[in-house]
Amino acid sequence: MADKTNATRQDQEKDALVKKRLLLAKMMYEHGREHSEKPDPLSKMLAMHHFHNAVEITLKCIFNERGVKTNINLRRLGFEPLWDAIDKHLKEEGLELPARGYMMVLNDQRNSVQHSASEPGTRVVIECNVNTKNFLVEAFLEFFVEDYAKLNARSLIHNEKVRKALDKAAQYLEEDDLRKSCAASKIVFLAAEFVISPLNKLGIRDLPYFSPNRIKSDLAQKCQEDGIGAVPTPVNCLADIIARRLFHFHRGIRWIESIANQV
Repeated sequence: MADKTNATRQDQEKDALVKKRLLLAKMMYEHGREHSEKPDPLSKMLAMHHFHNAVEITLKCIFNERGVKTNINLRRLGFEPLWDAIDKHLKEEGLELPARGYMMVLNDQRNSVQHSASEPGTRVVIECNVNTKNFLVEAFLEFFVEDYAKLNARSLIHNEKVRKALDKAAQYLEEDDLRKSCAASKIVFLAAEFVISPLNKLGIRDLPYFSPNRIKSDLAQKCQEDGIGAVPTPVNCLADIIARRLFHFHRGIRWIESIANQV
């Protein structure tokens, strides 16, 4: 049972790592797209670097995910040899990487920028922008069953309640309702401190755990076990004050959680 649990945990950690790398590839592309919309030479050169990095990160994810074997260390594989190694492995499964021709053009253009400080033409940048996006969309879906459009930092959050609530906050932002978006985000982050917190494992969300009578009863039992007898009056009063304040604190937590569920 323990082995099965460990294996499941390892699979979850692996999936999370792959998703983080794919998200990095997407962010790299999106940053490159922003540069590609600027007319200056430096921005166009940076765009080509970012497009190339986005594709290469994705290729390395596929390489690892599919268990591709080569005689050369992955870190030493250039773009084209990496592509060929993956394609050779995929062909055994009746698959192939998409848009090879376009990606080789991207690689050549990036090499010109990198090694010759050559400014790419505006048309080349536009074409590489479109082709890189198409490659990422297709590769994410084909090899990782990930929807490119839906992959974002929020998708890395394991807690479903928190993730969905943050999605709602993002939706408000897209609708230009800044007030609702800020309110939803603040409530979710407050709730997340307790929904995800290890304190939940200690029973902090169980109402009887914070009941003043429960705390005083536990204190009396402890005194009996230690041979003290009845709880001294000052201690009993202090316990009552602490218990009531904790009780109100706990009710505040539950209120935050109930609001978060409505976001």
